[in-house]
Order: sequence, then structure tokens, then C-alpha cells
Amino acid sequence: MNGDDEFGVEQTVYVVNQRTRFGFVGSTIRCWAKFRTSEGDPVDPDTVSFIYLKPQATMPTTLAYGTDDEVEKMGVGHYRVELSPASGETGRWVWRWQGTGDHGAVNEGDFVITPSAL
Repeated sequence: MNGDDEFGVEQTVYVVNQRTRFGFVGSTIRCWAKFRTSEGDPVDPDTVSFIYLKPQATMPTTLAYGTDDEVEKMGVGHYRVELSPASGETGRWVWRWQGTGDHGAVNEGDFVITPSAL
């Protein structure tokens, strides 16, 4: 599974490299995953989880598809979570998509939230 093509963070932000992106307090950050077979066909894993850690948090938050409404299924194998960092949540956020079963996969990344200049 090619992580750069299948997982990511979507936002109108400045891209520093393939894994780190920048956003602002109050913006909506869309984190998505696309699970595929080795032939490239979309497929649903047995379970799908999105795990993230806020900059000042000591424990990560885990969201599971089918349990937590924040994890949306956009289509076969395509999942999305929207995060809206608030004031006081500036810094580096770390995320992880995790699918289990025969078509499971894992990928991680991060993004940086900066305070608004206005």
C-alpha cells in the first residue's frame, strides 16, 4: 500500500513536505484514508480506526468507524474525519489511520496548527 497516495490530510495549507502540513486555529482539517487491494481496487477493512494526539494531550484519542460519528464513510474503502482545532490547540498534531483484517493497513502523519495572525 502506498501511503502517500492512500492517506492524507486535506486543507488549504502550506505544504512543507509529504507528511507535514500547516493550518490555522478555527480551520477544518480533513484527514482521510483510502484502503485498496494489491490490484488497486477499493476495499473495506474489517475495522477502521482514526487515532490522533493533540499537542498538549498526554493520551491519544481513538475514533472507530461504526462507533463514533466523527468517522465518515465516503465510499467503499474511503473514510474521513474532520478536526477543528480551537484556540489553545496550536502545535504539532499526530494522526494514524488503522485498518484491520485481510485488507488492513496503517499509516501515520502529522500537521501543525498555528494561531491566526488576526
